[in-house]
Amino acid sequence: MFRVPDELPDAVVSPVNCALAEVIYGLHRIGLAPGDSLVIQGVGGLGLCATAVARELGAGTIIVADRIPARLELAREMGADHAINVEATQPAERIQQVRDLTGGGADVVVELAGTPEVLPEGTEMLRYGGRYLWIGNINLGVTGTIDPAQIVRGGRTVMGVVVYEAWAIPRALDFLRRTHRRYPFHKILSHTFALEQINQAFAFASQGTAIRVGIVPH
Repeated sequence: MFRVPDELPDAVVSPVNCALAEVIYGLHRIGLAPGDSLVIQGVGGLGLCATAVARELGAGTIIVADRIPARLELAREMGADHAINVEATQPAERIQQVRDLTGGGADVVVELAGTPEVLPEGTEMLRYGGRYLWIGNINLGVTGTIDPAQIVRGGRTVMGVVVYEAWAIPRALDFLRRTHRRYPFHKILSHTFALEQINQAFAFASQGTAIRVGIVPH
């Protein structure tokens, strides 16, 4: 049990469990260091939190990629330096953009898109010796194809992380206490519905245009 600081609004605290604590733990495990260049694939709730955490950890260039313009705009507010719209670009273009912006490839790429389609692209966005953190692909049986030589010949590291250890929760709460006025965490919960509207909320969330949808009991 962890006490929530009184100054944190419910809308800010809500994504701690499935978003902030997970990316704090994941970025710790992958060893993100000050000055590292970073690519975040997918800026929903986890990606937006990861952007702010990486900024506070002292990351160098932070590049985000997503298909929804509103998410890309919010990612900039959360600390991203560059935003790539995947609907307006091809994989080869995005790979080259990352290489140009990072001087040859990113130190770290974080997959938060939840689809295996992005994995070959993310691998090639890495510099030689870079690290690839997989968090979003949690659904069993959903397969994809990558070129293993891109990992072996590039000396790259791939790490999968699911959930987190207990220490991440109090650190996430303390992180919010210190930074919730610096970054617009409240915008992550982009839409709310009353409890009696729960079916409409699920239907709206399934459209894929929201960041996070919340149920607010009355």
